[in-house]
This record gives sequence, C-alpha cells and structure tokens, in this order.
Amino acid sequence: MGCLSAQWVLANALGIRTVIVEPAKARHNPIFFYNHPRNTMLLGGDGLPTFDARHLCDKVKEKLQRELPPTV
Repeated sequence: MGCLSAQWVLANALGIRTVIVEPAKARHNPIFFYNHPRNTMLLGGDGLPTFDARHLCDKVKEKLQRELPPTV
C-alpha cells in the first residue's frame, strides 16, 4: 500500500498487488495507476479516492482474506 511514487512503480515492475492511497487529486485519474486488476485505488464511502486509515484497514483485510488460504 502506498501512493503513486517510487514504491508503487517498483511493486508494479515486480508484479506485486497494490492498494493505492493517493492524497494528490491530480493523480486520481486511472491513467496514473493503469486501472489494472492488480492495482486498487482506495475509495471512501462516497466513492472518491481517500487516504482515511479506517477504509485502508478494511481494504487490506478484504484483500488478505480473499487471497490467503483459510487457516485450520
């Protein structure tokens, strides 16, 4: 998780899934995050990009539950 800076570029180069927390409104256009299924822009309750920690925790939990095998 992070903004559309060097860490995001590196994660995409390595094929790592990302949750984008981008506070700069100028970077909210999908052209900047390639609108790829691997990249998820963090959205608030109003459907707009946000950097609210509560939404971030929920999104990370959702992604981990969907992708990790169930525990015994």
